[in-house]
Amino acid sequence: MGNAVTRQWVLVNLPFHAEYPGGRQWNLGAPQFKYKPAVLEDGEKPHHPHWDLILAHCGGDLDDVVREKEWCQRWGLYSGKDYLTAWTACMFREPFEPLPYLFMYGPQNSGKSTFHEVIALLVTSGVVKADRALTNQNDFNGELANAVLGVVDEVNIAKAGPTVYNKIKEWTTSRYISLHPKRVQVYQQRNCLHFVQTANHRNNCPVFPGDTRITMMHVPPFLKEIPKLILYAALEKEAPHFMHTLLNMSLPTSNTRLRLPVLDTISKEDAADTNQGPLEEFLSDECYNVPGEKITMSDFYDAFMATLSMTEKLEWPKRRLRHCLPSMYPAGKSTKGVIFIGNMSFKNKVVPPNTPQYVRRGKYLNLADEVE
Repeated sequence: MGNAVTRQWVLVNLPFHAEYPGGRQWNLGAPQFKYKPAVLEDGEKPHHPHWDLILAHCGGDLDDVVREKEWCQRWGLYSGKDYLTAWTACMFREPFEPLPYLFMYGPQNSGKSTFHEVIALLVTSGVVKADRALTNQNDFNGELANAVLGVVDEVNIAKAGPTVYNKIKEWTTSRYISLHPKRVQVYQQRNCLHFVQTANHRNNCPVFPGDTRITMMHVPPFLKEIPKLILYAALEKEAPHFMHTLLNMSLPTSNTRLRLPVLDTISKEDAADTNQGPLEEFLSDECYNVPGEKITMSDFYDAFMATLSMTEKLEWPKRRLRHCLPSMYPAGKSTKGVIFIGNMSFKNKVVPPNTPQYVRRGKYLNLADEVE
């Protein structure tokens, strides 16, 4: 027993690796592949038409964005099907690399949930429901241990407020995740979790302007539905060929913090616009970022108040408004004591390059060169 204490085993989580990877490590409960990749003869190509059908249907909304994105063209991704295939391959082959949060929405029986269901066919474990972990106020999330895919299916997590979006931001890009099973002390684990959310309505996912983590896509109804028994039998038959594609395709490199870039679709832009607060909406619709320009806080406040209802006006005193302005619009006093907002104009003006912009120094607003 004393010898065992000095030569203890270390529990690790290495998805799709052997149970005993060496170095007295125990890869307990890690997900494994169900199917070995097919061995193909020279010149033979993998054949998996039913897998291609599902990926093309779920990723069809991404086709135009993928074709226009230079990064995708450089790495041989020409459609939404290619993007989802690369996303799945990255999750299997580089599970500790972060990937975009996928959100698919569409009418009932459109096949959006089929994407995560068929991924679960390929692995022994590691695909779990993640909606409770995202919305739980006590932060219990033990079900996420050793998971590679967290599924949020037909749950409106946006109702839980900003807390959910903060968790999505952290769990999507963080290198480690804090796990808190019930009646167990919190511990940390290398983060290998990736997310897919499906819903009937677009507003079930908390997407805000400037988001850099979520790829949103609309999934239309099937033109011709295949019975699930027939579909799943065909998918299992083709699984070795699809595994060959996933494990042998050339993975692209990315210059962003995510293994694949986030794609901004029209659906995502519309969803972000609906989630804008009144101040963000006013800044987007009525104001322009013009270096060297300024307007008085009084003029800005009066114009902003004119867009609000009586109830909303009570929620926006001048003090709150001043503190909620983005950093690109510094607010401060002039030498005469008048409060101005710098780099802002109600008119879109063309300014020469290297025009000095306003910065806030203490309580005052001063012009400064951008180089400083």
